[in-house]
Amino acid sequence: MKKLIGISLLGLLVVISPYFIGQQAEDEVRSMYSKISKSTGYDIEISQYQQGWFNSNATIILKIPMPVEYDTGIEYLSFVSEQKIQHGPILFTSNGFGLGIADIEYQVSLPKQLADILPSELQVPKDTLSIASRLAFNGDIESSTHLRAFDLTIDNALFSVKEAHLNSSMTMAGEMAMSGNWQGFTISEDNTEVLSLANLAISSKQKLIRGEIFSQNALSTGEVVIDIEQMSIHDLTSSAKISNRNSQIKLVISELDDLLSIDALLNSKEIDIDDHKYTNFNYQVILSNLDIDTFQQIQKIMIQAQELPEQQQVASLMQIQSLVPLMIAKDPVFKIKQLGLNTDNGAIASAMNFHFDQSIYDPNNPLSLVMAIKAQAQGEAPKAFFEEMGRVDELNEYIAQGVLIEENDNVTFDFNLAQGQALLNGIPVPLG
Repeated sequence: MKKLIGISLLGLLVVISPYFIGQQAEDEVRSMYSKISKSTGYDIEISQYQQGWFNSNATIILKIPMPVEYDTGIEYLSFVSEQKIQHGPILFTSNGFGLGIADIEYQVSLPKQLADILPSELQVPKDTLSIASRLAFNGDIESSTHLRAFDLTIDNALFSVKEAHLNSSMTMAGEMAMSGNWQGFTISEDNTEVLSLANLAISSKQKLIRGEIFSQNALSTGEVVIDIEQMSIHDLTSSAKISNRNSQIKLVISELDDLLSIDALLNSKEIDIDDHKYTNFNYQVILSNLDIDTFQQIQKIMIQAQELPEQQQVASLMQIQSLVPLMIAKDPVFKIKQLGLNTDNGAIASAMNFHFDQSIYDPNNPLSLVMAIKAQAQGEAPKAFFEEMGRVDELNEYIAQGVLIEENDNVTFDFNLAQGQALLNGIPVPLG
């Protein structure tokens, strides 16, 4: 009998709890959109919220203002999202079986202003994009996005978009993660492929260190990695073809003692340009010793300036200039760590380092900024590369002018700038 009573009470609890959790879910949803609206500055309105026992329905309207300079005649674009909300504690709509406050399914529609003017052949099916989120009891959010394949045909052109999946998570502690893949797209004209991207994968792990999660001023550390299996371009007019394979974009942001470092790397294993093949292209840029407080002030001014008329943006520029001494005081460094690739004739490589001489720079004397700049750059390339490209005359001219130096089968350059004096291969050259 006691077991029967216990089972009955448990069953009653399972039946009753979704109603009360549904009230909590509504509070959380309203609070979430209020925070997003406040942080981003976008107008987000919950135009309708119908709460049921096990499920609720909501209509969310996001209004994004259109820049005045575009002169579109449209004040803002209104994105409408119809949402189905399943109440916890037992959830199964998003990401399988689990526990939490709510599972939310989103259906997003194009702004009416765009839908009204788009021709029928450009209308994307409504079920093309599926988004679902799970709201945990501690406020964490897990989301999944599914883009279904679709085709659009305009005259003799075919735009074919392939399937994509994306999973993301966000914790109340400010930890954010993302992983997903997109099979890519192709654009064809007269049955000839002119632009394509195949198999893009993205992964990201970040930690919020300043600002609110949804804010444009938010600042986080961590890394983002994007891998692309292949991209290709075919110019039908000139018959030129460009493609690259196995490319990666990697961004790493780190912080130490309130100083920010940004390391961005772009590399590609193989690049084909018409009949020429290159391998191991690398371009790595590093910014270090960036004062976080000053960086965020500049970031905030730039965001606010976007909403100002052009004549008022000059004042914003002056505000940024007034912050330059604070940034330079931390001895920031800009470095091109590597820029180069391999050719059939040998390697092309270059690097650059740019910083400020603190012993020369005087915050009270703006002219000292130019004198304080220190820069070094070096590079080399095989002479046979220029010969293959049909640039022998230009190469010889650069050598005669002292811009490039012959060293065996290569040409090199060495540039230095200090105290306002530039040296190219040891020879003084004028600036400007």
